[in-house]
Amino acid sequence: MWGGGVLIAVHLTVVAVWVGALVHVVRAGVALRLRGETATPVVRSYARMALALFLLVFLTGTLAALAIVPLDDVTGALFETSYGRWLLVKLGFVVLVVALAAWARRHLRRRPEAPQPGISARVELGAIAGVLAVSSALTVLAPPVSSNVPLAFPPPDVGPVVGLGTRAGYIGVAVSASQGQAVVKLTAPNTPDTRNRDQEGIDLTGNLTSLGSSTQELEFRRCGLGCFVAPVSWVNGENVVILRVDDETFGGGRAAVNVTWPPRPDERRLQAAVDQMREVEHFTLHEQVTSDTATGLGPHTRFRISGEEYLAAGPFSTGRAVSVTRYEVHQSGEVTLALAYPAEKVFVLLTIDRRNRIVREVLTSGEHLITRTLVYDEPGSHAGHEHGE
Repeated sequence: MWGGGVLIAVHLTVVAVWVGALVHVVRAGVALRLRGETATPVVRSYARMALALFLLVFLTGTLAALAIVPLDDVTGALFETSYGRWLLVKLGFVVLVVALAAWARRHLRRRPEAPQPGISARVELGAIAGVLAVSSALTVLAPPVSSNVPLAFPPPDVGPVVGLGTRAGYIGVAVSASQGQAVVKLTAPNTPDTRNRDQEGIDLTGNLTSLGSSTQELEFRRCGLGCFVAPVSWVNGENVVILRVDDETFGGGRAAVNVTWPPRPDERRLQAAVDQMREVEHFTLHEQVTSDTATGLGPHTRFRISGEEYLAAGPFSTGRAVSVTRYEVHQSGEVTLALAYPAEKVFVLLTIDRRNRIVREVLTSGEHLITRTLVYDEPGSHAGHEHGE
């Protein structure tokens, strides 16, 4: 960064000398011509100096541009960003200045005693003014950023969002899928070994597979501790995102989420399910809890509770979530909703039957994966039976 500042300072200083010298030549040429004298000595002296000034301006300008434009995607940075297009306009003005200077130098060598082309000097001065004007425009534009440069913060979601969660071994995985991008946040267990570690302690790779298209390798870059973002071209329908987490302390593992695109919000179905569950007196809840998905879903436990008690233990008792999208529609008529509570690092897949009763819940938090199956009593019975999945 310090070297780039020095280059720009030298570049601007030399440009100022060049412009000042050219203005002096134009003024001197006009004054000499009014007195009937030739401006050849003045133009000749300027031509020798201008060549050295141009080479220095070109060298420092090129090095400064290389420090700003990402080298891993020069074509995209120049032709697909406002900064790059204005930089090309500036380059066009520079080429014009060089062409005029070369023509004037050639004219001076071939006909040293002929009147010197004052028009070319004035056009050259105008072209340099164009270079300075474009340079001013570049100062207010954000330069292109390499896709490999880490971001300080997670980028905001773009348009509608699908929020999903899963686990890779001991690592919690939160995926925020929005227009053109996927943001993945990884949560490791909070231990003395992980509280003060740097970003290099955890890494992420992955790919995207969609129906009818080839596998797309995701190019993640960091956006904070445990945060990664990648550009994604979602296709309509199911998009399977396979993630590979590598953690120096907890090992990591593999995980997958299905992103249904475009998002289909369905807050009304969630509210209908919550209202229906409040009417359920008793049912049997089968639950499994694990912190490490590499060892399975965890031991099985069974409870007899009411719908009110069940809702009180979950995050969706109010019938609301930051995002509620339709995740899957089953042939049986059941619907699975994806609920996201990103601030709490909680994500829920909620399967609802035709009667708006919740029959399955998969809750992912930063610490646990909880799988629940809800079995309802037949009319007139007092015990639960297994609900067919």
